[in-house]
Amino acid sequence: MKLALAATTSSIQVLPETAYRSNLPEAKAFSPDPADTPYFALALHLETPIWSNDALLKEQDRVTVYTTQEVLDRI
Repeated sequence: MKLALAATTSSIQVLPETAYRSNLPEAKAFSPDPADTPYFALALHLETPIWSNDALLKEQDRVTVYTTQEVLDRI
């Protein structure tokens, strides 16, 4: 378990808000929850999906959102 956690966390990179700030207006326009706007902005910046079990996040079509089950189905 520790090895799996180490392998997973070793690839995590923390980005400052300045990295995705230019994507915030676009994300704000479609984010179903204002609290999730930064996550959508970062997903737009990185051109990557979001992993979340929050069904509300799927109520937009700009960023793909995968549930845990959908992630498991892909591995």
